[in-house]
Amino acid sequence: MRVVRGIAALCAAALIVAGCGSSKPSEEQQVKDTLSSYYKAAAGGDGAKICSLLETQTRAQLERRAGGKKCGTVVATALAQPAYKKLAPAVASAKVTKVTVNGTAATATVQATGRRPFSVPLTKEGGTWKVQSALGG
Repeated sequence: MRVVRGIAALCAAALIVAGCGSSKPSEEQQVKDTLSSYYKAAAGGDGAKICSLLETQTRAQLERRAGGKKCGTVVATALAQPAYKKLAPAVASAKVTKVTVNGTAATATVQATGRRPFSVPLTKEGGTWKVQSALGG
């Protein structure tokens, strides 16, 4: 009987550990991770990465407005402009301070050095959070 109880205890412990280790990040954390990647890409001038984090409709609008040029090219060109270079340090400092999730929509409040807090809308698309604005706020 002791052996059975010991095995049951080991199985229970294994299930608890497996459950803890496999938990998915919360929706709020997923939004924060998306924006962290977005602003890191923006600070590093990675237009392709930024575009991968934009919702489909936003990418399509950006490409239409740019006369059919690919999103990554359009964003990389914008990030290379001298005016953006002045903003890059603030972009690099961007931190999410609040997240509100409502189904497949989310709003994050972002704070960057020397800037007022601003809101960034996101949409869950294909199970992944995507930024709704090419400017990210």
